[in-house]
This record gives sequence, structure tokens and C-alpha cells, in this order.
Amino acid sequence: MFPSANMALIKDEFPVLVDTGFGSDWAETERLIREAGISPETLQLIVNTHYHSDHVGGNHQLQKNTVQRSPHINGRLI
Repeated sequence: MFPSANMALIKDEFPVLVDTGFGSDWAETERLIREAGISPETLQLIVNTHYHSDHVGGNHQLQKNTVQRSPHINGRLI
């Protein structure tokens, strides 16, 4: 469904995006999230499985435009 294969959207009471794909794909990713009936502004959690560009590249756009940042290192809130 998404242009970067390394992401998943969990539609639930509190929507979750697992990984954000390549940053260069953000416009397409945002469009597809909206088509799935979720506004990026309402995402409750972004989960990054690991720090490769095809998994975290869209983080900057989300932080800049939609989601407030909660930095974590190894599962600990800093």
C-alpha cells in the first residue's frame, strides 16, 4: 500500500504508524495515510523498528508538519 515497503499503518482508536519509509516518498505516504482514513495529525505513535533510511526517512516530515517528538533511546524516554 505504501511507496516504501518498510512501513505499516495500524488503524485503531489510537492510530499508529510503524516506520516512516524514505523521506523522499513522504508526499505519497501522506496521501496514502489520508486515503486510509487517517489524518497524519491524529497519529498517536510512530514506532521505528530500527534506524535505516528506509524505515526512518519520513520522521523529519512528521516532526516538522504533524507529530510532536518524543525522543527514545533503546525504549527509554529521554
